[in-house]
Amino acid sequence: MDVGLGIAGFICVLMAFGHQTIGVVWVLPSITEENLPRTPFGSPSMSLAMVRVTWYIVTVLVAAIGVALMVLGWAPAADLRTLLLRCFAVMWLAAAVMAIWVALGRVRSLRGIFRLPIPMLWIVVSVLCWVAST
Repeated sequence: MDVGLGIAGFICVLMAFGHQTIGVVWVLPSITEENLPRTPFGSPSMSLAMVRVTWYIVTVLVAAIGVALMVLGWAPAADLRTLLLRCFAVMWLAAAVMAIWVALGRVRSLRGIFRLPIPMLWIVVSVLCWVAST
């Protein structure tokens, strides 16, 4: 057992929690559609969704790194390739679900969700990582 890696992972999870809390409480509520431009991907509402997703992605990535570090610290005999690929798979799937969830609250039609295909690509990356881990 590597206590240092476990602590590093725990710190990453705490940072992810702190990042998300700061965003939800102080940063994201002050960002409104009125302050954002229209983009080729959609209205200011879609721009707001992209800003929110970008914020949440940092939280998801830092949390995933934290989990990987904790597992490496607590289970040093774990197969590193399988661990990392499955961690990546879950991370990308979580990011895609979160992006779709945010978009559902911001776009006016189901078609609007697919104007920016990135979450669908994240799902493909997730599946490919999981398949490679087996």
